[in-house]
Amino acid sequence: MREAGAATERIHVSPCGVDLAAYGYVEPFDATRLDRPRILYVGRISRDRGLGIFQALAERGVGQIILVGDQEYAVNPSPSLHFQPFVPHRDVPTWYGRADLVLLPYQPELGHAESLSPMKLFEAMAAGRPIIASDLPPLREILEHEKTALLVAPRDVEAWVRAIDTLRNDRPLAVELAARAKEVVSRFTWRERALGIARAVGWEAPAD
Repeated sequence: MREAGAATERIHVSPCGVDLAAYGYVEPFDATRLDRPRILYVGRISRDRGLGIFQALAERGVGQIILVGDQEYAVNPSPSLHFQPFVPHRDVPTWYGRADLVLLPYQPELGHAESLSPMKLFEAMAAGRPIIASDLPPLREILEHEKTALLVAPRDVEAWVRAIDTLRNDRPLAVELAARAKEVVSRFTWRERALGIARAVGWEAPAD
């Protein structure tokens, strides 16, 4: 928009958000389970969302990989790769509670890779789980490498393996990433999103 001539001060970026109350009962992160982590992805399952990365990781035996969502085409499961069909949104916190790591391997060829704002990112943060995500511009707007997540080259399978190994071997870092992400996500509730939009259009924000 700036390149097209829009005034920067008139641009408001409004990412997606999360209902923190829905994640208030998710069991705390347990770093002792990282010896054989349960690695979760929730959302549409496709190659431009990292299916190839998940398949390669399953072949490496880095953990139990669980993909929850609709498949764009049939892929055979394996002992390390499990598929769960679409679940109602109310059940999503339960799945995050069962996870030890969350991976978001969005690929550059994803049609909206330069502007995506996935709800599942904020849900993983609210669940207090360590996140490994593709190093893409819109995700860097939310996540900080080695502070709230590990960011890796999207197509580099070895980078994903190293990131998982890093968290398996450095439990304090895994705990810190999960805790910081859970703290930061308080800025990304649906209420905060609504207030930001209200301010941007000049409405007076209601009192708390």
